[in-house]
Amino acid sequence: MTLFQSGIFVLHSKDVSDWTIDCSVLTDEDLDTLAHIGSHLIPAFGEVIGIPNGGKRFSNAMWPYRSVGPLLIVDDVYTTGASMNEAKKNPDDIGLVIFARNPVKEAWVTPIFTLTKP
Repeated sequence: MTLFQSGIFVLHSKDVSDWTIDCSVLTDEDLDTLAHIGSHLIPAFGEVIGIPNGGKRFSNAMWPYRSVGPLLIVDDVYTTGASMNEAKKNPDDIGLVIFARNPVKEAWVTPIFTLTKP
């Protein structure tokens, strides 16, 4: 298994794509480093939750960076933002994703990496 894969994939958003990002191949050390990077991109936060399934491991990696502040919602891959918006319960919640397959529409969500279409 590799991080980036070609083929035909049905994404969480139900969109069909000819490529995918499989963050399940990231090691715990990869996620720890991504959490370190991400912690510098967002304001302080108190609690953290992960969007199932990919965000759960990333939320564990973000846990040591919590202090005080709003809820942090994390996911591994952002496609449409629907999962992030469903998880948001309060206006002050903030979001962090490892990869954004498309430009992020929500000002409250910060991507570590953004992929743009040619």
